[in-house]
Amino acid sequence: MQQASDSTRDLWKEKINNQIQSGLSIADWCRQNNVVPHTFYYWRDKLFPKATINRTDFREISEGKKNNVHSQKSGVSLQFQECVILLDQQFNEGTLRRCIKVLKGLL
Repeated sequence: MQQASDSTRDLWKEKINNQIQSGLSIADWCRQNNVVPHTFYYWRDKLFPKATINRTDFREISEGKKNNVHSQKSGVSLQFQECVILLDQQFNEGTLRRCIKVLKGLL
């Protein structure tokens, strides 16, 4: 199989970054930029392979070990690498979905 040229790889990196910065879904961005979604996903996966997430990447913060940043009376605290997401009992599901989408884009 033939390797893609550096200029082709750079072009696709730029397109993928443009999509991310646009705030549009991949489907909407592809539609507006005349890009076949399958091709977009191919290049995204080729140029930005997803890191695998292992259970050991996460840790539970027990009540006795919570510091001021993590303190809360109820709810859930999620931590992945340097990222901490605190969810109280009345958390907004839409906000959590957006946070996860952003995190997935960084992996």
